[in-house]
Amino acid sequence: MWTSTIYSHLTTKYLKEGGLLTLAGAKAALDGTPGIIGYGMAKGAVHQLCQSLAGKNSGMPPGPAAIPVLPVTLDSPMNRKSMPEADFSSCSPLEFLVKTFHDRTQGKTDPVREV
Repeated sequence: MWTSTIYSHLTTKYLKEGGLLTLAGAKAALDGTPGIIGYGMAKGAVHQLCQSLAGKNSGMPPGPAAIPVLPVTLDSPMNRKSMPEADFSSCSPLEFLVKTFHDRTQGKTDPVREV
């Protein structure tokens, strides 16, 4: 949460008009997270921060989009190592996130309409 807060503060000072702020959240921000309550609270806070920054009078420059990325569990080497018995078939591949970020920075997708 603190890194998102610091990054957001810097964004209000240095983001160009029409720029894009993307924060790393998680799908867990949308539901309860029994068993990992602290994680859910942190991701929920990031989601709320992004929604607030997207509003008027947030301190953001004119015209930017402020959006969270809400993946399910990432299919990463560290997650595979720490959860060797997990089914990774429904996890978010890192390549998908890289492509999503790249397409957004190139103006190939509309982050407001993207699902």
